[in-house]
Amino acid sequence: SPIGTTTGQETVIVNLTSNTRTLIATYATNSGVPNATNLPSGNWAWVNHFSIATNTDVAVDVELYKYTIGGVSTLLGTTNIDTESMSTGVIKEFFTDLFLGQTALISTDRLYCQIYAEFTTGGGNHDITFYTEGTSNYSYAQTTFNAPSGTSGTSGLNGTSGTSGTNGTSG
Repeated sequence: SPIGTTTGQETVIVNLTSNTRTLIATYATNSGVPNATNLPSGNWAWVNHFSIATNTDVAVDVELYKYTIGGVSTLLGTTNIDTESMSTGVIKEFFTDLFLGQTALISTDRLYCQIYAEFTTGGGNHDITFYTEGTSNYSYAQTTFNAPSGTSGTSGLNGTSGTSGTNGTSG
């Protein structure tokens, strides 16, 4: 979402079975977002934070979908798999990305991603914790959308070359 949040840290805890790729969380855009007719081509990246209650290797990947108001989901791409060696209770960052060519949308389409994880060494079941929000361990996605325009900065209404900046019409 282009709208930031001010909530504290959020966690999702899921029990994983060894060598089983498991859905951890799904995140979707708000209704009416992105309100675009295409996704610009480029690299989409996710930075995700996890801890697990054992010493093991954890593999993480993300799937990106578009979703129509008619209820049809279309897989747009799947990231690389990032595998990290984990120690009990230690939070680690996972870096995944995918390249998308320009992709057609309908202006009412929404986007959502599904974050998956599995542990690949040892057996049994273990709880994995996904972290987001807050001031540390903030998991996020980086997209190919342009950032919203602001009203200040070097070329905004009050920037150095804006309408009232040092080089602007009243500067």
